[in-house]
Amino acid sequence: MAGDRAQMGASHLIVSGKEIPHPDGKLDLDAVRIKADPLSRLGAAVKKEGLRLCYHNYKSEFRDNPSEMSCLLSETGPGTVWLGLEARILRCGGARG
Repeated sequence: MAGDRAQMGASHLIVSGKEIPHPDGKLDLDAVRIKADPLSRLGAAVKKEGLRLCYHNYKSEFRDNPSEMSCLLSETGPGTVWLGLEARILRCGGARG
């Protein structure tokens, strides 16, 4: 699949995922690792085909401390998973446009 997209001129493969559960109101760190592992493997595979794996976020993934997004990025391999920041969430964070 990635090879076909690269041949068509694509540079990124964009994916997303389900929000991780928050049992007892806390981020489930084991669930972050379970989500991160296949993303890392997919990122490494598409990198071999000349693409970057880009994770499309949702604003809920930035709540909490630590946030799901910060944990997800720290659990994935460097240079294998890139963040495709959804610009409209910047406004939610206080940015002015």
